[in-house]
This record gives sequence, C-alpha cells and structure tokens, in this order.
Amino acid sequence: MFCLEDTTMPEIKEVITAYFSGTGGTRMVTDRISEVFAQKHVSNERIHIKHDTPSMLPPHDFLIIAYPVYAMNAPEIVYRWADSLPDVKGIEAAVISVSGGGEVFPNRACRSRLIRKLTRKGYSVRYENMIVMPANYIKGVDIHVAAKLLEVLPIKTLGIVEAILGGTVRRDKPPLAELILSRIALAEQFGAHRFGKGIRVDNRCTGCSACISNCPAGNITLADSRPVFSGKCQLCMNCIYGCPVHALTPGRMKSLVLKEGYSIKKAAELLPLSDDIDISDRIKGLAWVGVRKYLNEDN
Repeated sequence: MFCLEDTTMPEIKEVITAYFSGTGGTRMVTDRISEVFAQKHVSNERIHIKHDTPSMLPPHDFLIIAYPVYAMNAPEIVYRWADSLPDVKGIEAAVISVSGGGEVFPNRACRSRLIRKLTRKGYSVRYENMIVMPANYIKGVDIHVAAKLLEVLPIKTLGIVEAILGGTVRRDKPPLAELILSRIALAEQFGAHRFGKGIRVDNRCTGCSACISNCPAGNITLADSRPVFSGKCQLCMNCIYGCPVHALTPGRMKSLVLKEGYSIKKAAELLPLSDDIDISDRIKGLAWVGVRKYLNEDN
C-alpha cells in the first residue's frame, strides 16, 4: 500500500542519480530520468555505482538511487556504497527499483532496507517507485513485450520526475511477511559470490578482457590471457551475456541464465512497435500479473 500526497517543497536545483546496472536496464532508466531533468532545466549528475565508486558526493539537494532487484533486495554493492556515504542533514531522496516482475509479491519490500540506510545517513526519503524492465534471468520475456516495456519507459520516467519536482510524497508500507522474506533473501548474496566463482571459460575465449570491462563489481582479472573469477560477483550476468564469443557459462545455478541470451538492444530495435502487434496474449498467467498491472497504469 502506497501513501501518496502532494506537498509544498523547496525548489530542487541539483540532483544526483546514483545507479547500479549490469546488463543495461537500470542504466537505460537513469538515461531517461536524466533526459527529463535536462528538459526541465534541472542539473542532474549521474554516478554509476561500481566497486571503486567514491562515496563523497558533489553538492546536491536531492539524491536518487536506482538499482535492479536481486532476491527481493538491492544488490549488495548498493548497500555497501550507501553505508559509506557521509552523513547529511535532511537532504531529500528517492529510491527507484527496477524489476522484471513489477510491484508484486515478494518484491514489495525490495526498497525498505536501502531506505532505512539512507535515513540513518540523514536523508529524508520521500519518494519510491518501481520500473519494470525486461528480466535477464530464470524466465525471459517475449521480445515484443520487452519492446513494449521500453516504449512506455519515457512516459513512466516523466511521471517519476514530475512527481519528484512537484513535491509528491510516495512511500510504501510493505506487509510484515514480505519484510521478513526480504531479510531472509539477503542470504542470496552468498549464492551470488559462489555463482561468480563457478563461471567457466571455454576455448572460444580470446582474452579480449570484455568481461573485465563489463563487470561493475571488479570480480574478474586476467591471468595468462584467461579471465579469473573471484568471490565478489553481484549476479548481474553482464559478463556472460556480454561475452562477444559466448565463451562464459555458469558452473552452478545454471537455471538462472537465459538459454537464448539477453540483449536489451535487440528489443529496442523493434521500436516503434506496430499497432498490429497485440502483446496481451504474451503476458497471460500469474507470472506476469505485475507486468500487466504496470502496463495498464496511467503512468
């Protein structure tokens, strides 16, 4: 259940949008958010949260943190970065989660832990929301549905920015059961570390080091022209899906990786979608209830 209200707020002049992104969905969300702020003549500096991202921020009067939902939570690297932020006094903030399933059980508590961390740092979190983007693990979405999610993204991000600038207070009250589930699911972080350590490299590898460049966690090094994986993996999948010769495969938890691969760019190439394409039959069933709800919302 969301608490929504519009209040009179001081003018926002300097926004920082900090984001974590693996295969590009959250980066695309923050690209659009930044574009809207620019159209409204509001300064917006973007910061990609990586293993070596400084926590000392430039002057700002509003902070946005955006991230993909991993196991009902923010990625571990986002929590670590938030913990390292310096204390502030009353600066306003917003938290935007990005999910392939939408605002449904059990994801509704996925922002609560980060909001608590920001509150302890002195931020006043007055806005939170969910953006739905094509999922990159377990069960991929039909490419035309993926394209539809990209098509509505400008409308969704416009609504978010206008709500923030307009002083809207939007805070969720997740059910206790989901808060407990979210806390239990933190154990998945250890599973992510094991997943990363177990990634296999076959003889197609050319030693190009693309996987190193693609890894925001600093989990990969090169030894004898072969990638070596350590225990800092965030399970973003960018090394596997981004390998130009498809030389990387999971050694454990293989069902997480989409057999058909993942490329958000391929979905973008279908835009604009033809009016003849009906996606309603492609999002039937309980698994897609959050996607249906999201696409049917006004903004």
